[in-house]
Amino acid sequence: MLDLQKHRAPGHRQPTNACREHANWAFPRFHPIGTFQSCYQQRCGTPRQSNLVKSSLATLRCVRDLNPEAALEGLVDFSHVWVLYIFHENTNTLRGPKSVSRRRQQQGRVPLWQGLCMKVAPPRCPELRVGVLACRTPHRPNPIGLSLAKVVEVKPSEGILVLAGLDVIDGTPCLDLKPYLPSFEAIDASVPQWVQTSYEEPMMEAETERLRNFMKLVSICKEWSGRVFES
Repeated sequence: MLDLQKHRAPGHRQPTNACREHANWAFPRFHPIGTFQSCYQQRCGTPRQSNLVKSSLATLRCVRDLNPEAALEGLVDFSHVWVLYIFHENTNTLRGPKSVSRRRQQQGRVPLWQGLCMKVAPPRCPELRVGVLACRTPHRPNPIGLSLAKVVEVKPSEGILVLAGLDVIDGTPCLDLKPYLPSFEAIDASVPQWVQTSYEEPMMEAETERLRNFMKLVSICKEWSGRVFES
């Protein structure tokens, strides 16, 4: 629990009862509002950002407890939404419970995110290391993702929402949806040079070459199998 007296700034007023109650506040447990059916079946091959593949589709199927017919009403009037979701297939998601277990077994304090690297190499920049909070790696202290997606279709009575350009894999739990408001959220922002460089680098050059090689291999296999059956 946070010691308000110990962390009080010089000249700060005595904490009120409301502050003390907030310090004892239990963190809420989140429940997914639904699950995504995505064209991406695994992490490998899924776009690293939303809207890199604008034609990709993901369907959110809301849980009944949400009362989706009421919750989705009016969403069709927005062109885009922010999507909050869970990186449920992160390789580091199992480290949290293990760390908690160790903290309970040991007298000494074990850091909450022990085992999670706080500096990572951003995509397309293998020689660089930045903090996890300064990039969009899925391996975060809390495995929560945030992406912008286009609203394609809304079916409130069926609890279905179809989105385009979303960078999630099949089975991803959705935490929340928030309408995108361009008047407030489309701002002229600055980014580091390494981010700007990644914008300018061709996106699919290596992937296209691998696809060509794969298609050549498929063609050779088909030709070879045809000859076998003919003989």
